[in-house]
Parts: sequence; structure tokens; C-alpha cells
Amino acid sequence: MTGKQAIVTLMKRHSIRNCELYNRLGISRATFFCRIDQKRTDNLTVRVMVEILNILGYKLLVVPKRRVVADGEIQIDNYVKKTE
Repeated sequence: MTGKQAIVTLMKRHSIRNCELYNRLGISRATFFCRIDQKRTDNLTVRVMVEILNILGYKLLVVPKRRVVADGEIQIDNYVKKTE
């Protein structure tokens, strides 16, 4: 799952719509879509991801790779590779 997929999963889990999220972030609709648009950016920056996760009531945590993912947790283990 990519960072963007994790955010979408959490938004669906909590029934949060895009407009609600960008209003909570205090940014315009255009800015929000620039940050998450797959065509404009390959993946979320850590700063943007932490900002969105904070709004959703989550935090980014780095743990040893061998740790088992618990129920309700999301593992981001993939990223979008740039095509040249």
C-alpha cells in the first residue's frame, strides 16, 4: 500500500470526504488536489502525510521491519516509481 492509498483507506474508514479534509487542513481544494494528484506527484511527502494523518487522528510511526502489523494498523510498504 502506498501513502496515498493509506490516507484514502483511513478517510473511508472514518467516512471523511475530500472537502472535509481540505477544510480541516485549512487549504484550498486546488492545493489539496495538487498534493494528492497521482499525475502531479509520485507520492506524498512525509510532511504532507503527517499533516493529513494528524487531522485524521493518526500518527506516523517507524518500527523494526520484523514487527507484526496489528489489527487496525496500516503498513505502507510500496511507493510509486517514477517512469522516465
